[in-house]
Amino acid sequence: MPDRIDLHKSTVAPVVHYPAAATIATKAMPAVAGRRNVLTSVKYSYDGVPSAGSISIVYTLAGATITLTLDETNGGPKRWPMDEEIVGDVNSAITVSLASGAGTVKGKVIVSGYQIN
Repeated sequence: MPDRIDLHKSTVAPVVHYPAAATIATKAMPAVAGRRNVLTSVKYSYDGVPSAGSISIVYTLAGATITLTLDETNGGPKRWPMDEEIVGDVNSAITVSLASGAGTVKGKVIVSGYQIN
């Protein structure tokens, strides 16, 4: 008989960060005692062409810190190409950071997901 998975989940409302120009846009799904964060969607944009733009997702899995990074060289809205949801360790945060676009370029990041036991 297959193992039973307990899917008591709570939705985390989309969290957004729209900082001033030349500022890193960072958003985290904070650690919650006894729960795992599940990242389901990352949307981001630059309002112009960034200088050395990039986006990173940092989380903990099996006690190890995992950092995923994509370079971004164009402005406009984008979505992180997630093949599957990212599930972190119990009691750990998942942080998404969009590098400063530099100069007058503004970046925005929107993170969505939920938590499970």
